[in-house]
Amino acid sequence: MSTTTAVSRRCVALIAHDSKKEALVEFARRHLAELARCEVVATQATAMLLRLRLGLDAVPMRPGPDGGDLQIAAKLAAGEISAVFFLRDVMVAQPHEADILALLRICDVCDVPYATNVATAWMLAQELFGRSESPEALRASDEAGESREPSGGPLGFQA
Repeated sequence: MSTTTAVSRRCVALIAHDSKKEALVEFARRHLAELARCEVVATQATAMLLRLRLGLDAVPMRPGPDGGDLQIAAKLAAGEISAVFFLRDVMVAQPHEADILALLRICDVCDVPYATNVATAWMLAQELFGRSESPEALRASDEAGESREPSGGPLGFQA
């Protein structure tokens, strides 16, 4: 029997600090088909960006500094979220750092997988969605001039 919480539709959280929003949008674009089959929750600005740029129907929580991270943490504690993709900018002090740490702590306490950078986001997505396309393969196709837009960065994304 599976140890994961039974949910009718997988729910994932997508969160990004301001300087990481473009990387999260690119990540979501590359996993759009899989994310469209999930319920997606996101902090307010991220949800709006995902909806406007990708048409992804993300349920908006409050902005992170106004309690959005804690709203997502509450959903985690209730067993409603299967995974968290949180692209953090650790080089910028966040006024709500205590809320961020509480969210990550709840992930650990509830044994919910989370990714805080692009590399771990790809690994987690591969496990959740069963994709065989790695960031290295995507970068190779970009370099070969295939139809994807080149993005830069060590794993094919802007930081």
